[in-house]
Amino acid sequence: MAANTPSQPNRQPISPAENIEAMEFLLGQALLAIECDNAVLRSRLQRIEAALAKASEKPQDPQHPEGQDESDDQDFTLDSLGRWVATCLERMRAHQAATSRQVVAIGDLTDRVLGLGEALNPPPPPAIGPAAHAAIQKAQQRRSQPK
Repeated sequence: MAANTPSQPNRQPISPAENIEAMEFLLGQALLAIECDNAVLRSRLQRIEAALAKASEKPQDPQHPEGQDESDDQDFTLDSLGRWVATCLERMRAHQAATSRQVVAIGDLTDRVLGLGEALNPPPPPAIGPAAHAAIQKAQQRRSQPK
């Protein structure tokens, strides 16, 4: 062992399933970040457009009221990504470009990745009653066991 090599703690190798789960989580987080960045940029752009319209005292175009843009349908959101993947899957099925197992796997992956945002909220803490009751039972069992 070289003198400059730090010692590695003993740890179990990461399984392929854990690697895939980590990549799915990373993908979900990246997509959430893109969605948030898109919303922030859209908001800033709308404020700039409103300020420019006010500064130039340009009358509003009735076909494009302030705050709306023909590109609104193109905003990136997790919902729009889900719709896009669904469209791709429909086309794959129609053209027989993927096996049914691949279509199912892509659908499952999409559900898991898009559902990661739901898992970001920490689970509510367990009720104190059952936890306290379990701790009391455990303590009583320890006392009743002979030493």
